[in-house]
Amino acid sequence: MLPLVATAVVATASIADRLDEAEAAGAAADQVRLITVVDDLRRAVDVEALSVVALDLAVDGEATDDAVRRVALHDLAAESSAARRATDRAVDALAATAADLSADGASAPSTSAATVSARLLTARSAADQSTTGTATTAQAYLSLSDTLGVVQQRTAAQVAAGALSARSTQAVQDLERVLQLERLAGQEAVSMLAARTADGAGDPATGAVAPGPDDAQERWLATWGAYTQLAGRSESLSTPQLRVAWRSALTAGPVQRLDADLTLAAGDGRAGPQRAPEADELLDLGRAVRARDGHLAALVEQASSAVGAAVTADAAGATSRAWLTAALGLAALAVGGAGALTQARWLSRAVRRLAEAARRITAGELIAVPVHGPGELRDAARALADAVSGLDHVQAQARAIARGDLETAMAAAPLPGPLGEVVRASLGRITATMHSRDELRSSLAHQAVHDALTGLPNRARAVALVTDALGRSRATGSTTGLLFVDLDGFKKVNDAHGHAAGDHVLRVVAQRLAAAVRPGDVVARLGGDEFVVLVEDVRAPQDLVLLGRRLVGTVSAPVLSWSTTPAAADTPTTATTLRVGASVGVALGRGDGATADASATDALLAEADTAVYRAKAGGRGRVEVFDDALRAEMTWRSTLEAQLRAGLAADELHLVYQPVVDLRTGATVGYEALARWDRPGSGPVPPDVFVPVAEASTLVCELGRWVLRTATTQLAAWRSQGLAPTATVAVNLSGRHVADPGVVDDVRTALERSGLAPGDLVVEVTETVLVDDTAATAHMARLRDLGVTVAIDDFGTGYTAIGQLARTPADVLKVDRGFVASDDPAHHRLVTLITHAAHAFGMSVVVEGVEHPSQLERCRADGADRAQGYLFSRPRTVKELFPSGAPAPRTPRVSTVPRQLPADDGVVHGGR
Repeated sequence: MLPLVATAVVATASIADRLDEAEAAGAAADQVRLITVVDDLRRAVDVEALSVVALDLAVDGEATDDAVRRVALHDLAAESSAARRATDRAVDALAATAADLSADGASAPSTSAATVSARLLTARSAADQSTTGTATTAQAYLSLSDTLGVVQQRTAAQVAAGALSARSTQAVQDLERVLQLERLAGQEAVSMLAARTADGAGDPATGAVAPGPDDAQERWLATWGAYTQLAGRSESLSTPQLRVAWRSALTAGPVQRLDADLTLAAGDGRAGPQRAPEADELLDLGRAVRARDGHLAALVEQASSAVGAAVTADAAGATSRAWLTAALGLAALAVGGAGALTQARWLSRAVRRLAEAARRITAGELIAVPVHGPGELRDAARALADAVSGLDHVQAQARAIARGDLETAMAAAPLPGPLGEVVRASLGRITATMHSRDELRSSLAHQAVHDALTGLPNRARAVALVTDALGRSRATGSTTGLLFVDLDGFKKVNDAHGHAAGDHVLRVVAQRLAAAVRPGDVVARLGGDEFVVLVEDVRAPQDLVLLGRRLVGTVSAPVLSWSTTPAAADTPTTATTLRVGASVGVALGRGDGATADASATDALLAEADTAVYRAKAGGRGRVEVFDDALRAEMTWRSTLEAQLRAGLAADELHLVYQPVVDLRTGATVGYEALARWDRPGSGPVPPDVFVPVAEASTLVCELGRWVLRTATTQLAAWRSQGLAPTATVAVNLSGRHVADPGVVDDVRTALERSGLAPGDLVVEVTETVLVDDTAATAHMARLRDLGVTVAIDDFGTGYTAIGQLARTPADVLKVDRGFVASDDPAHHRLVTLITHAAHAFGMSVVVEGVEHPSQLERCRADGADRAQGYLFSRPRTVKELFPSGAPAPRTPRVSTVPRQLPADDGVVHGGR
């Protein structure tokens, strides 16, 4: 009975699927009908838009009032009225179609006729008002046309997503392409006329802003370019008939002449503004457009008819298949039922005998299996008998394995078939597993202390080797040298060519370093682009310097990298030449007094790291030896860092504020907060002394959070006393802080505690942050999303190209004071260029370091928005800014233990 039930279920499901296909085809026909009605309305809107814009331009024209112009104006007015009536009829048709579809249970259009009427009334009102520009009128009609085009696209997508045949789906896709071509053609002329008249003026009554000349020109050229590109793609249609109709419509005489005129207009539009067309020219343009619309409407009709024929065929075919499936199913059920009754008794007896034999075998009795019943059961019985024979053989081998006699088990004749292969393979794997285990132990031991990429000893192994070398040095009184090799320009290789190229460079560098040292020396990779070379029994420091220079030379040689993805199968792979450099720091561990423990190893690594840092600061590609001067500098920096950390906890730091002045009004519009430190017993510590020390450690992030909290709290206090009601406060953040994932939370917390709006805060970062850290750039974008103003400080001193400003997440450019103070005409021209470029990308410009009236006038002439400098005011304390104003708020106390932050090379912090 199970096959009979399955047949009935399958037949029922198949019939349901066929009926669903027929229903989907009927729904698709309704949607195609809706698409054509919406297309008629959209075409009518485009025709009305063209007639209204043409009449508006003709009335505003400056031509003489001759008889030809009067006749043209009369004809344009008549065409405008006729176009409006045609649009009204199309709206009524949409309402009627939507009502019919709703009555039939089909989906209504996503935009109702009432909505279209309301927007059409808005567009006509804009056209009829004398104070509204032609571009505003055109934009209202084009927006409505775009909305109707979206309705067509969504409806066509719903049709294509249904259960249609491949033929119907291709017909729907053809209809979408034809509708897109007609939609672009209908908007071409209106966009062109709007581009010629756009001036950016809006509607004073409604406050709507018309598109500017650039926006209208870009819309016109984009529409023309999309139409021109799509017109030449007739081969994308699925049927030869529709391709012939497409080419026939586009090669008609009126269509070709209009396309040629619009192509000429597009070329003239790129050259600059054009004169407004005369009334008779506008009349001719309207007639040409309507002629082309007629050809394209016929093409749309042919495409929609093809869709209708396809979905009708789908519905008929699905219905026929449903009836055929029902008939076949009933016949199969009848035949199967009769056969089942006849075979049931005979099969049941044979199955019972075979089941009894299988039960006894399962219980462990290897008995002879009776062979009875129909062919399938006899085959099953013979197969079960063969299985019993195989189990006898396996039983014999299992007994040998139980005795531990693997050789006897392996020497026995193998069992035929897959089971024999598995048994024999299992015996072989038992022996092989013992060997593999030993090899794996050796491999894991090697991987634990070696770098997977280069094969060199890793950091853990390097530390152990240095510790052992220092122990031997202590025992023998010899000198151990450590060279810290840091690659120069490695980040650029990764950014420009990808991490695969970077890995290739690291492997090549590792091979070169290993080949350049003595057999007894050790080369290890600490991580990233950092390597160390351990040299024992050093005779003189100068030997290590010479070795360091040799390493710089061998690393700096070009590296040839081969592409792994050739352009074509018959084309050889291409090669790229990569270049990196190296800076080397040298440290010496002497046997006298040295202790071979972890602290001595860490100290030697830190000394070598400090030396390589000085080599990089000195111009890269250098070799520096850690000497007494560096040791004294390390001690001084460590002491000053500890004192600064304690000073933050003890509220020894304070802020001064330098006003930012609006160059147009002369009013103070903001203040830049700058950190100052008066150390008890020592006096003021200059910012250029303590800020670099903070930047070299995670303390700079704690300093940045302190400045954020203090500056926002101070501005809130001024606001509460009625001081600086509209001013902003600017805070400098270091690159390390901006790259920290918690910088957005730090800014948000400072704003929430002070009660300031995000727009009251300006976060300033240096230009080099954009180049050095992509994470910092992403965090700047998140700050802008929060509403905080982001400024690029010291712009012009880094490596950011002006063309990259469009992708820079910033609102303000601060021109470096060096350009303002310079008397070099080239610097003056650069300031002008930066100012114009910033304005072009929607940024405002602040010039720093204005100290003389002549500099102020030059910045005003360049178009700068704001300025700061000693000409206006030096940085002042709160009491100096507002002698009788609000007192400074109590500075929030900060934690003496900063969070652990990732290493970074950021610049600029609380002040300068």
